[in-house]
Amino acid sequence: MDPENAERFERDGYLFIKGAFDPELDIKPFASAYTQLIDALAYVYFSDSGMQRGHYDQLQLPQRFATLLAVSGGKALHHLDPVLNSFLPHFRKQPNLPSAQIPELFHLISHTGLLDVVESLIGPEVTASPIYHINFKLSQKHLKLVQDVVEKMGADASLFNPNGVTNTTSTDPALERFYGFQVGKTDWHMDAISGLYDSHKSKIVNAWIPVTKATKKNGCLLVIPGSHKEGIRGGPFADEETKRAIPLPASPGDLVVLDNSVLHSATVNTTEDDFRWAFNFRYHPTGQPSGRPFLPGYVARSQSAPETELSNPYLWSAMWDRALDHLSTNGSPFDYTELRAGNLDLAFAKTLTKHWNALTPHPESWLSL
Repeated sequence: MDPENAERFERDGYLFIKGAFDPELDIKPFASAYTQLIDALAYVYFSDSGMQRGHYDQLQLPQRFATLLAVSGGKALHHLDPVLNSFLPHFRKQPNLPSAQIPELFHLISHTGLLDVVESLIGPEVTASPIYHINFKLSQKHLKLVQDVVEKMGADASLFNPNGVTNTTSTDPALERFYGFQVGKTDWHMDAISGLYDSHKSKIVNAWIPVTKATKKNGCLLVIPGSHKEGIRGGPFADEETKRAIPLPASPGDLVVLDNSVLHSATVNTTEDDFRWAFNFRYHPTGQPSGRPFLPGYVARSQSAPETELSNPYLWSAMWDRALDHLSTNGSPFDYTELRAGNLDLAFAKTLTKHWNALTPHPESWLSL
């Protein structure tokens, strides 16, 4: 990587790297594998609901994803993106679903070229944070399809049945706390605000990877250069600041790296039937807090202790399986609303992180939760 990129990253809080991946060798096989996962989830939810798939297999991917959201009552997002949804009081891991932590996802997070870029920014001891997100920005047409299928199923507007148990086949996905962020409009935010206080000093970077073309019309990133130097802040943000945003159209193979404190958003998907699909992964120097100590990160690269690097995607999947089982049984260690309100202080964060570091000092220890 160009040595000037590190200086540019420090100055602006982001980097745009054209052609960081091979679209044919790196992105397309990943997209194919993840699409098969989406379809497998849909088949399970159709079976659970008693509905027939009908013409599901003939639909385009965004239509199939919209249908999955509807037949699952939004709970498919709990499975695909547990980092956010595990905070919800009704989060429950569904044991009948195929793992969302598929090998192709692990290999993309651990991609050598990606780690080269990350290493140039945070140093040679790199931990892949447990914080990662799928962003599947649907058009208004596809969002309407979600509601149409929900109505066809006779869904009500309740998140729970009278016994307080999540009803997976008769809920409106739009009522889910993070639904808009994951499939609709992305509001202005900085990633650091959602981490425990002890992670605010960690040198965390976010690798944003488009799986489909991201345009100004379908939801490309918006970044405010230099905003990471103003400290970690919650919204609302002044118009004078957000007007300085620049759009970052990107194609499969491109990479955007964001400082954990840079202010960013995305354009609204105003297209008729296009969609924008992206993933983002976080990395931090090994030993620094991730902000989610109760979810499994792993050493992705280590110059000083290469034997600590995790290379087995199935072990990574098993770690997640045990961690989510534990959360389903015991609930989140803290309330997300309290976190965003700033009510969980540094002492709380340090205590929680210390507890989980002692509980899970190495990958295998997650299996004993």
